[in-house]
Amino acid sequence: MALSKLERLRVLVDLAQDELDKAQDVFVTVRSQRDEYQMQLDSLLEYHSDYVGQLTKSRDTSVMQLQTMQAFLDKVTSAIHSQTQQVRQLDEVVEKAHAEWLEKRVRHQSLEKLCQKIEKDHHAKLEKQEQKLLDELASQRFVHGFRED
Repeated sequence: MALSKLERLRVLVDLAQDELDKAQDVFVTVRSQRDEYQMQLDSLLEYHSDYVGQLTKSRDTSVMQLQTMQAFLDKVTSAIHSQTQQVRQLDEVVEKAHAEWLEKRVRHQSLEKLCQKIEKDHHAKLEKQEQKLLDELASQRFVHGFRED
């Protein structure tokens, strides 16, 4: 009976492992996507900084060129804000995926420990039964030995 319970529990452990693997895949994917968006944001910030540096260095620039450069700089700034928002949203998604993964890992570990405990208890019970049978057999041999004498 304990073995069938153990077998059923093993099925649950396997299912928990599958869920854990899926949660890990999701976590790795969204973290990778977040890292990619962060790299794009870093590139935009660096480009913005370089562009502002060039803008301040250029002395003989017409008003029209300055307006064009400022309009372009505004677009880059807007892209930075948009990218920052996307990174923040992905940070939240990563946090949720990480929490989900942790939850699945704890569940899997708990089921695995329970399975090991049941298995250990089952083996201890079998060993106890075996020892009892050996003791009874030795006792019977001892009694039969006295009768033959």
